[in-house]
Amino acid sequence: MAKRRSFVIVALIRLLAALLFVFLSGVIIASSHGYVYNPETSHFDETGLISVMVKQTPVTVTFNGEKKVHTKTSIKIPYVLPGRDTLIVEKDGYFRWEKSLSIHPGEIYVNQSLVLFLKDGETNPATEDQIRELERVQKLPGTDQELDVRDREIWVRPIERTYPFVQE
Repeated sequence: MAKRRSFVIVALIRLLAALLFVFLSGVIIASSHGYVYNPETSHFDETGLISVMVKQTPVTVTFNGEKKVHTKTSIKIPYVLPGRDTLIVEKDGYFRWEKSLSIHPGEIYVNQSLVLFLKDGETNPATEDQIRELERVQKLPGTDQELDVRDREIWVRPIERTYPFVQE
């Protein structure tokens, strides 16, 4: 009887180990394909990714209520669940950068040239290299087009609107 009982216990342990292996393998495979468990929907959802290049480091990045200090210029936030949230990049002595994002499944938000501006910096005319870099960045797809270089100064282009808004 004791021999049969120990055989049943060993069989149950093996069965539990096999089930745990299958479950963990599924989770790892789903994660490697960009899926993560979403407690709000109670199932696995496809995620997105945020990739930002910051010139001034270290910076504090806040996304989805989580703050993290990044010391490298390349910042990646993986496994972003679909939805709307705000990305904030901060550094002491600089103006904070903030952008409201709406991430969709499988989407990547990329900002290759995030520059923080000094709060109390001195003003200098833009160099030829800085003008060329700004013009190059403005031509990249998905780049904000509100900046303009005029006589060695960086300007924000005025936004013209007519009221009431007419949706086309």
